[in-house]
Amino acid sequence: MLAVRVLAVRDAVAHAAETCRRGDGPVLIEASTYRYYGHSLSDPRNEYRTREEEAAWRAVDPIETFKAQLVDSGAATADEVAALVADAAARWARAPGREPGRSRASTPRLTPPSTGD
Repeated sequence: MLAVRVLAVRDAVAHAAETCRRGDGPVLIEASTYRYYGHSLSDPRNEYRTREEEAAWRAVDPIETFKAQLVDSGAATADEVAALVADAAARWARAPGREPGRSRASTPRLTPPSTGD
């Protein structure tokens, strides 16, 4: 499964969970994703990736395509999507363990995200 299709991933996980809850599991989901950033801040990603490869993956970026899908389907307006993005950015800025000035790509996650807020 190409994991850039947000709703397809959600549906696959829901189906797998239901299969396991019925006792018909386990289920393995193989999801192909793309990492835009290197493994570390010193990783020279431009030495092993072409600009064309990165551009092709950005064209199907799951966040951007899902935002467009929400607007195109009428599920949300562009302003509502922008408000959701701003809220997510604000939550990220307040995240426990977040060090000021570090990008999210370089911030380690040692604990599960909070379910509150």
